[in-house]
Amino acid sequence: MKQRLIAAAIHFLGSAGVISMFLLLVYFIWYAYPYNIIYSAIDVVKLVVGVDLVLGPLLTLVIFNISKPRKELIRDITIIVCFQVAALSWGVHAAYKVRPLYAVYYGGTFYTATGADIDIQGSQDAIASPGILEKAKVVYVKKLEKHEAVVREIENMRKGMRGIMYRPQEYELISHHIDEIVEHNLDVNNIAANSEKKAIDKVIQQRGKALSEFLFYPYVSGVKGGSGIVVIDKSEMKIVDVLK
Repeated sequence: MKQRLIAAAIHFLGSAGVISMFLLLVYFIWYAYPYNIIYSAIDVVKLVVGVDLVLGPLLTLVIFNISKPRKELIRDITIIVCFQVAALSWGVHAAYKVRPLYAVYYGGTFYTATGADIDIQGSQDAIASPGILEKAKVVYVKKLEKHEAVVREIENMRKGMRGIMYRPQEYELISHHIDEIVEHNLDVNNIAANSEKKAIDKVIQQRGKALSEFLFYPYVSGVKGGSGIVVIDKSEMKIVDVLK
């Protein structure tokens, strides 16, 4: 029994190291705060952790027996590890596929887009899609002004085409449009009147900055997602928090 416990413990430590890298990638890059509030990867994480960190070492505890022929023992351990690798590969693929890629400013609202919402092949060179070790990017889309263009956009969306905010070929650097974006900032007094005052005060306190250094905008998450309010740090034009 002692040998089984040692083998299971070694297997657990090895699995824990791999899982730690996976979690760092998910929660510090792909779904870095506050995007993890807008998009949850918890279901994928629970499955991967359950298989790799619990089931794998548990199976090793059950099957490990030094009295077995060496080839048979190696075969059994290899099967368990392959099963874990398959679960981890699926988890990485699933988390990566639907991770937030862009926070798109369009017409006074931010639309957060995942890899499932857009065709990243259409990204412009100046704002190429985030790499595997890059966080989501904040970009700008010019608002349609002409009546004909607006009507055409509505018709396209009725036909099943995605809105202009989900077309990377339309994305521009947000740094070129700061004045326009600041102009359409939500009136924080109206927000505070709708029971968000405590949440706003908490954000300000945590950041150690004045209220005037933050901007507030409504957001929509994905093509079929939820909504809320994003908090933007004006100096960095970066989403720092979310009010549900």
